[in-house]
Amino acid sequence: RFSKTVLEGWETLVSNLSRFQQEKDEEAMDTNLKGVDNTLSLMENILELDSIAAPQGGIIGTTDHSRSAAAYMTSESTIVSWLFVQIESLQNDTTTYSTP
Repeated sequence: RFSKTVLEGWETLVSNLSRFQQEKDEEAMDTNLKGVDNTLSLMENILELDSIAAPQGGIIGTTDHSRSAAAYMTSESTIVSWLFVQIESLQNDTTTYSTP
C-alpha cells in the first residue's frame, strides 16, 4: 500500500540524516551538508504533496487530519528531535566561537 511505503520511506530518510556527521575535512563536510539539504528538501516535498492530496485522503490515505502525513511525521517520527539536536549543536558552536 502506498501509505505504508511513504511512512517507511520517511523513516529511512530520518535514519539517513544521522549518518551525516560533521567532518573536519572541508570536502566531506560540503558533501554531508548537501546530503542533509537534499534530504530535508525531499521531506518538505512529501509534506507538500500530502497537503495537496488532503481532500482525497492525503498520501497516507486518510481524511482524519490527526493521521495526516504531517501529524505522523511530527508525532511518531524522530525528525523533530533530530532537528532540535542540530539547532542545539549550532547554538553551542555559535557561543563557542562568538567573542564578547
